[in-house]
Amino acid sequence: MSFFSNRKNMLIIVLILVISIVSITIYAVPKNGTGFVTNAVNSMIMPIEKGISTCTNGVRGFFSFVSNAKYYKEANEKLTAQVNKYKMADRSEAEYQAENDRLKKLLDLKEKNSQYDTVGASVISRESTNWYNVFTIDKGSKDGIKVNDVVMASEGLVGHVKQVGLNWAKVVSIIDDTSSVGGYIERINEVAICEGDVSFAKDGKCKLTHISVGSQLSVGDMIKTSGLSDIYPRDIMIGTVEKIYTDASTSSKYAMITPVVDFSKIQEVLVIRTQQEDGGK
Repeated sequence: MSFFSNRKNMLIIVLILVISIVSITIYAVPKNGTGFVTNAVNSMIMPIEKGISTCTNGVRGFFSFVSNAKYYKEANEKLTAQVNKYKMADRSEAEYQAENDRLKKLLDLKEKNSQYDTVGASVISRESTNWYNVFTIDKGSKDGIKVNDVVMASEGLVGHVKQVGLNWAKVVSIIDDTSSVGGYIERINEVAICEGDVSFAKDGKCKLTHISVGSQLSVGDMIKTSGLSDIYPRDIMIGTVEKIYTDASTSSKYAMITPVVDFSKIQEVLVIRTQQEDGGK
């Protein structure tokens, strides 16, 4: 059987001829003509040309991006560094402003307590076992600080000095379970004991005990130091009553106190320097 007698082969030959004729017509006919044939041919070849142009531009853009990738990377790194620089500047300015505000409050506190011999100090570390209960300040014996000196923040009472080194001192806060402070409730003219409690300390709270029988203590009452101790002077703010409980076994009352000082954020303190070496609370 000859090649041309096969119908399939004949169809292939015809298709090749048709494609050849169309191709010759496409390149022979001017594209700016307005005749029917021209318009028809242009209509057919326009999608083809558009597709070729799109592919060509895409390939050209891709290789342009690849060739300039190093430049883009360097530009991006410079821009990122500049943005980070501005962020750092903003953060530093905010930090300086916050520090300035804290120091101003500490200065105001020093002026309000001008009857005492005081010195400012910064918190430099905290004990890992009880993060908010005991911390170290950057002033010590060379600055005239002694054991049991009272420590305050701008809001109120922090605690007292537990241990002293040459240029450092450890401070026990009022929420530590070894702490005990005489408290005075001015609204009802009563005294009680504000002490640290393990179950309350984890939330930054302390406990008010020795509340008198029939006391009219209420939520929101303010607690100040009573001055009935060898350490703490009178009228330093301690905190406010948050919740009142009744002991089922003894029918006595006790309360949860929210200190005015946030021990998780404290950074600067004011130490009242005294002449005593040791004493009761």
